[in-house]
Amino acid sequence: MNKKRMNCIITLSLAVLYVICAGLSFNICYSKEGRDFENASMNYVNLLLDNINNIIYSDGGAQNLDELQEQLATAYTEFYPSYYGVYDKHGKLVFKNSSYIQSDDIGFIPVDANDEVTEQYLLFDKELTSYPVIDKFCYVTENNKIVPTKLYFVSADESIDKNASKVIVLSNKKATGEYISKISKTDFLGFTSNISYNYNKVNKKIKNDLIDLYSNKNVSISDIGNTGGYNGCDEAKYTSTFELDGKKYYFIVHVKHSLFYDTLISQTFKNSIYNQTFLFLIVAVVLFVTLNKMFDKNEKLNQARQAFTSAAAHELKTPITIINNQCECLMENVAPEKQQEYISNIYRQNRHMSSLVGNLLQYNRIDFVKIQKTKFDFKIVCLEELEKYESLIENKNLSIDTSEIYDDEMTADEKLIRLVVDNYISNAVKYTPNGKNLKISYDKYKGFIVFNEGSHIDEADKNKIWEVFNRSVGDEVIESSGMGLAVCKKILDAHKFKYGFNNLATGVEFYFKTK
Repeated sequence: MNKKRMNCIITLSLAVLYVICAGLSFNICYSKEGRDFENASMNYVNLLLDNINNIIYSDGGAQNLDELQEQLATAYTEFYPSYYGVYDKHGKLVFKNSSYIQSDDIGFIPVDANDEVTEQYLLFDKELTSYPVIDKFCYVTENNKIVPTKLYFVSADESIDKNASKVIVLSNKKATGEYISKISKTDFLGFTSNISYNYNKVNKKIKNDLIDLYSNKNVSISDIGNTGGYNGCDEAKYTSTFELDGKKYYFIVHVKHSLFYDTLISQTFKNSIYNQTFLFLIVAVVLFVTLNKMFDKNEKLNQARQAFTSAAAHELKTPITIINNQCECLMENVAPEKQQEYISNIYRQNRHMSSLVGNLLQYNRIDFVKIQKTKFDFKIVCLEELEKYESLIENKNLSIDTSEIYDDEMTADEKLIRLVVDNYISNAVKYTPNGKNLKISYDKYKGFIVFNEGSHIDEADKNKIWEVFNRSVGDEVIESSGMGLAVCKKILDAHKFKYGFNNLATGVEFYFKTK
């Protein structure tokens, strides 16, 4: 699987999980919204029914339908789209809830606000920082009652919503009068207060339900009577009866709530989605970064393994080919006078392969070795490893300086550090020309340093020399497996020691230090 496909799978998985979590959040908020509506609608209807009883039966209560309508309209505030109507015994609508205009000098004037009026009012209300109030209105007089025909709205706080105004036409009847309130703005109240902007769609369905109900000739008003009511998760219906002025009336209230819509716009659901989105973004970033790093690391590891296998096969192929060739010469008795040379070549190539296989096993074994750190005298380690190369140093007539190997302790895995010291010294001896100088030094501040006179290492190869089977210039004439520094790198990385090399004026120094 490539990286692009992996990222697509991660994205798709996160998207599916996000949708599932959003669905769970919506379901929780939906249930909460339903419970809130059920409780609020029950309280609202009970309050409404109690108000009817109080208005009718209390001392100085309503004596006729006009007084009942006025006192009922001003006795409560609705929190959900609702419809109530008062019907006579024949099922005829006497009055229903509506908006109204009220001030001290004009009293109560009902305004039958249809869907279009309500929509205009709500849109204007939404644009304002404050809330709309009526600055003036035009009216006609019908049956000794004032009937508004045109409403002029302004903002309640004109200092904030400057020049904000709205004219709403209620009817095309020619106005016979105009009422202007310059001192105290009149409020446009009633069923448009404190409701969501999906009111019109919901209230239209409520009214259509009631129209259908009363247009059904098979249902009489007496059949409806005192039915008590019904309360669901997004709808509440109640009916009741009362008497006023010796006549029987029926009161029907229908509260409707667009539960799905109001859940979507509820602050609880919005906060839930905000928090979920923030959390998912963090998880997505962490997941993408972590998995992509792991993928890249795994790709590099696979590439390294393939390179290692190819290099190992290449390194073993040469001595095997030489051995096969020399053995064929011996078996076919080619140039008998060179048989001793053939045997020497076979022996030398066999030793080279044995050393190579040993280094390969050692290189791979380091990954599985647990670092056992102990304190040991590093000077003793240096001198003991140096003894292995005394004869080679004498044969090449090298001058070696060990005066700056100080007697300090080191905390590390002694066996593994011996391998590093051995490889550093071995490389220095091999690559130092005859008659030149070597210097080995150590203290706990500068670290372990091996310097040898000779050719510089090309800067382009400064990282390659730590790779397996890499050889510097001149290795073709020097017996080397090309794995010494790769082994050192693994050991020093495992210890988290700092290491490297420097090209100096007359040669090269390799170093490592614990700090």
